[in-house]
Amino acid sequence: MSSTGKTLTTIIIIVLIGLGIWWFSKAPAASAPGATTTAQTETSQMASATAAVSASDNSDASLNNALNSVDTNMSAVQTDSANADSGLNDQPVPQQ
Repeated sequence: MSSTGKTLTTIIIIVLIGLGIWWFSKAPAASAPGATTTAQTETSQMASATAAVSASDNSDASLNNALNSVDTNMSAVQTDSANADSGLNDQPVPQQ
């Protein structure tokens, strides 16, 4: 191959790599299938927990309501943590 052919091939490869990088940078970021619904659920849980507590309302009923909200959120975190642990401890599927 002549030096002109090598130079032309090198330039074409560099341009294709540049276009590939540009295309991937413009593509929207893909999220995990359940990520959006999880984020929406967490946001709604946080909003309900925040709405349940008021700075001036410190009655027993209000504090019990706030503690129940915290307990609900902690159990949700525990469930999410257990799901993450089971996903990390997943066993490979045997190939036939």
